[in-house]
Amino acid sequence: MIYKLKHHAGETVGFEAGEPVGKIVEALEVAIATVTVNYGPSADLSNAELVEVLRRGMSKYGVKRLETDKQYFGVEIDTFDLYESIAADIGAVEAKRHTYKFHQNIAAIACTVYMEGLMRSSKEARNNV
Repeated sequence: MIYKLKHHAGETVGFEAGEPVGKIVEALEVAIATVTVNYGPSADLSNAELVEVLRRGMSKYGVKRLETDKQYFGVEIDTFDLYESIAADIGAVEAKRHTYKFHQNIAAIACTVYMEGLMRSSKEARNNV
């Protein structure tokens, strides 16, 4: 199935996965909540970074980013809506993260992807000076 992560402030990123939308959304919620809780309220993952978390954490489901500039149909997931729903019930998302192995793996991968992004941004900033 084809999915699109959309956010009004960022780029739309498409990906393909052999997993139902419920499992995808759970993984996204855990990734977003983990980064926010661990690194502060201003910390977040871009849509491309979220797809990278899914690609690494759900590889057995064949998650792969779609590199295309064409319009394509798919299940649209609005990450802004996800952020709002997580904020409304952060306790439930945190409980999942501490209870289930799948969610623990997604949380660890989210932290790794976030830190890689920070390191990449820092390196780019040094190169532009």
